[in-house]
Amino acid sequence: ALAQVIFWICVVVWVINYHNYLFWKNYPGTIIPDPTTITISVSKAIYYLKIAVALAVAAIPEGLPAVITTCLALGTRSMAKQNAVVRKLPSVET
Repeated sequence: ALAQVIFWICVVVWVINYHNYLFWKNYPGTIIPDPTTITISVSKAIYYLKIAVALAVAAIPEGLPAVITTCLALGTRSMAKQNAVVRKLPSVET
């Protein structure tokens, strides 16, 4: 339940800021956007996504351990796929 609240806070904050990373031109004489002129600034979209996540974690600090645990689990899973997880440290030392 807490993860869903954090997710929806992130989505709402990110969507509210769409005008900062999504640009288009209107058809002449109307307010209707021309779909062929839509451009997305990926760097700005990622920036506002980071802000949304930071605000969600700040609003609900109990969610921080859940976010960190999820990130670490995903990282460990990708390392396991590449056989990079080591059970004994002496085997890593050179």
